[in-house]
Amino acid sequence: MSMHRTLFDRFTSPAALLIALCAAGCQTFLRVERPEPPTVIVRNFCGLHVSRVTLSRIGKDPHETYTYASVAPLPLGASRTAAQPADREPLPNDIRVEWVDNAGQLHTREVSLLRALAFATGGPDEALVFELRPVDRVVVDIERTR
Repeated sequence: MSMHRTLFDRFTSPAALLIALCAAGCQTFLRVERPEPPTVIVRNFCGLHVSRVTLSRIGKDPHETYTYASVAPLPLGASRTAAQPADREPLPNDIRVEWVDNAGQLHTREVSLLRALAFATGGPDEALVFELRPVDRVVVDIERTR
């Protein structure tokens, strides 16, 4: 009985590990469809006028970029609907937010969209909102637009 148990443990542990690795790898290739707001809004509460804001893919290769949305200019206290490509890719779990202030200083933050998109319905009256806040903070949320 103990030999049977030992053989069973020897074969199930590698099998379980193999299944877990395959599931993790497949997750990269199989994208789960989730609802996404049709509108992206960027707000400027950072304390400075902003000349440009770009929302882009986080990638290892700096030459391989994809812009999800952009706004230019964005005065202090203003909110603007971001321009998006017509063939926009699905939003990733994390996104890079870059903005240039009126002094020419580049600010960059990588933010997670998971929490905000968990509440998204994909309805036409919904927006994904990025708020630029003091000390280079970025807050992401879902809001109704109507």
